[in-house]
Amino acid sequence: ININMTILTSPSFLTSLLPPNWRAFTAHSPTTPTTTSTTTTSRNMCTYILSPEGRRFGTVEAVNIYLTELIEAKVKQEKVGNMEIIRQKNGVSIIDEEREKVARKKKKMSDRNPLRNMLKRTLKRNCLKKKSLTKQLKKQRKRHKSLTKQLKKQRKRHKSLTKQL
Repeated sequence: ININMTILTSPSFLTSLLPPNWRAFTAHSPTTPTTTSTTTTSRNMCTYILSPEGRRFGTVEAVNIYLTELIEAKVKQEKVGNMEIIRQKNGVSIIDEEREKVARKKKKMSDRNPLRNMLKRTLKRNCLKKKSLTKQLKKQRKRHKSLTKQLKKQRKRHKSLTKQL
């Protein structure tokens, strides 16, 4: 059984009890049919509590539930804030971790792109070809140097032999 008991105290008394920026006011309650001979509707004046965000409460219990939920949410935020401070002291903040996670996800998604893979493959192939060509050129240069040294030695021997004759 859910029974909502309306607030019967005066708004001025409630305002003194409420947190800052909260208001209490009286207004007509929703229409309720009465059992009279003429079947008319009557409206009663009820006291309501209005939060700073504009949320209206008809019972004090609803206000208490709302405030306890706000306090619990704030405590959870503080715990998360404390964890963030601890992680920042360790050198990595939560924000940095999130950014890294997003960057990794973007990289992973771009690696899945077939056009990007084809481009990467082509670039790697070209790079390998260039490396192999440079290695071949280096080997040819070394051979050329060694051959020129051998030729110089042979010329010297040839000159020395021709002088002796």
